[in-house]
Amino acid sequence: MDLRTGIIETANALGMNPLDLATIISYETAGTFDPTKRGPTTQWGQHRGLIQWGEPQAQQYGVDWQDPLGSQLGADGAIVRYYQDRGWQPGMGLL
Repeated sequence: MDLRTGIIETANALGMNPLDLATIISYETAGTFDPTKRGPTTQWGQHRGLIQWGEPQAQQYGVDWQDPLGSQLGADGAIVRYYQDRGWQPGMGLL
């Protein structure tokens, strides 16, 4: 899966504007869109990925660092499951 297609499929599965998801990912990866981008270390370990997963969250939602795009993006990807668990509803926006 390529990044563009993955963002569109993920956003569509959430009922989200793909531009909003791309904006979130851009912010979380410091504009790199790197699916393994390393961020801060917190009580949840080293954060990394498209939405900066802590280590337990990455494991819980099935992020596979051997397939970082395929496991994070798509209708069955970790991002969709994470956002749904957090109460995301179709039609919600960045605000």
